[in-house]
Amino acid sequence: MANKKEGYDIEKRPVQGDYAVRKPGSERASAVQPTQGKAIDRARN
Repeated sequence: MANKKEGYDIEKRPVQGDYAVRKPGSERASAVQPTQGKAIDRARN
């Protein structure tokens, strides 16, 4: 059986000026990062 790795969505928050990391379909962000690069790194870990 293959491992299924669930991805994350990175969403720009224009009012706050930061990036939210969230699982697809979730309402709340699992993390908020100041830059897109940091958000991508957080989603990969």
